[in-house]
Amino acid sequence: VQCPDPCFKKKHQKRRMVTDRVISELADGMLAGSYLFVQSDVEQVSMQMADVIAANGRFERVERIEDAVAPSAAIEPVARPNATVGKDYQDHAVGGGEWEHKGTGAVEGSYNWLQENPLGLMSERE
Repeated sequence: VQCPDPCFKKKHQKRRMVTDRVISELADGMLAGSYLFVQSDVEQVSMQMADVIAANGRFERVERIEDAVAPSAAIEPVARPNATVGKDYQDHAVGGGEWEHKGTGAVEGSYNWLQENPLGLMSERE
């Protein structure tokens, strides 16, 4: 699920795509051993998605996605150009700073994002 919410401001939170219901349906329908990869170019949206998934309790967080061809190696990310400087979308006013399950996805106070996007895809803000 990559960059699912183009309208990330507080007044649009009711339109979030990654919800308790969607995550429950994914948990019911995904095969054992499947990966659910979520990404946003707005950190608060990423935090909200991680919190909703963690609150569900049926997904296990992993530090890397194994390549199906070489199970012992992580997927090599596609080479990407450096990101350009843009607007700071982490501002408190962007998402309001409050949401259901806030902090549930954090591990020891941090969300511990992957160092690299294993799919190598960029958003329009990267």
